[in-house]
Amino acid sequence: MKKGYMLVEMLVTITILVVISFPLSRFTKLLVFDVPRSLKHIEANTSLLNVMADLKSDVCSSFKLQRDSQNRLIIYKADQTVCYDFGENKISCTATDSNAPSAEWKIPGGRVDFEIQSINNTPAVQITKYVEVEKYNGVEKKLAETYLYFPNSFQEGKK
Repeated sequence: MKKGYMLVEMLVTITILVVISFPLSRFTKLLVFDVPRSLKHIEANTSLLNVMADLKSDVCSSFKLQRDSQNRLIIYKADQTVCYDFGENKISCTATDSNAPSAEWKIPGGRVDFEIQSINNTPAVQITKYVEVEKYNGVEKKLAETYLYFPNSFQEGKK
């Protein structure tokens, strides 16, 4: 009666384990490191999309756009003036009617750039949103999208 494994059986078993563990180790690394990191980027992008929805509503119901000396977007509406401040990891929206921010979003890695343009003598604002991702060789822009909004282009509630 045999009470143990032979050397050949042990070598075959170890070889099979090595062959199976190599692809599984890459899959495990993906699950442990890459998926949570990507989830953070997607959460930041979702928050940026919420900001874009509010910004679109404000710009499209305005009559004038302006960039101030502190690089903020000033939106003049019929009933109030709204100021968007696009800072590092934070975006705030303040109405001139009150001193407290009416909305503030903390978005790690989220960035918004804007440029006021004139297209066929019509004012417009070009807004680019993206998520900055730290890489070993610098910073990379992910999930970037550019929007172009025109003041007074629609009224709320109408399609």
